[in-house]
Amino acid sequence: MKTQDKILLTGFLSFSSGYLLGMFFAPEASIKARRAVAEKIKARGQVLEEQLHTLEKQLAKIEGQLKEAGQDLSDKVKEFASSVVPTRLGEMVDWEVDDGELTRDLRHMPKR
Repeated sequence: MKTQDKILLTGFLSFSSGYLLGMFFAPEASIKARRAVAEKIKARGQVLEEQLHTLEKQLAKIEGQLKEAGQDLSDKVKEFASSVVPTRLGEMVDWEVDDGELTRDLRHMPKR
């Protein structure tokens, strides 16, 4: 026998023995196995979809809480600013410059 014939015979015997062993020891027919796998995939997909919807609801709730907290913070800052700014502006309006002070400060300014 030639080497090529030996290789072909070995390949054929390996294929046929694998086929026969698969027929004898397969737990289910291929159609049933594919259906079972497809059903498991669909069930898993439904579970994942439910988890995604739950996560989406939780994220929407957190987003609402963050918006509410941001609005509360904004209101507090505005309230604080409105209570502080008028007094500061009032102090600035009453502020005056003494002419003597101005002339003293101008002497210390750099010249060109």
